[in-house]
Amino acid sequence: MESFWSRRPNHMRYFEEGELALYLKTAGTVLLGWIIVSSIWHIVLVLFAPAAVSALAVFLICPTTLQWFFTQLGPTFESTTSALVEKFDLAAINMMDLPFK
Repeated sequence: MESFWSRRPNHMRYFEEGELALYLKTAGTVLLGWIIVSSIWHIVLVLFAPAAVSALAVFLICPTTLQWFFTQLGPTFESTTSALVEKFDLAAINMMDLPFK
């Protein structure tokens, strides 16, 4: 009794055994990886986006909450983030002063 796979058309065997087989396997692996990674990313966004938006709304409505949050993380975190923000501000100001050619 013949199986289904032994009755395949000849043009399918060309893709499986021919010179394109390696490229098709690589493309299939890339697409499968893309599907898996995008599915995981979608799940992460669905779970954490509402929490991030809620936290942002709380910080915008009551800025003292953000200050309290920074103090809970430790004294060095607030100074580190403020220094980082100052460096970005200085870099932006320096970039704006450069003449464009």
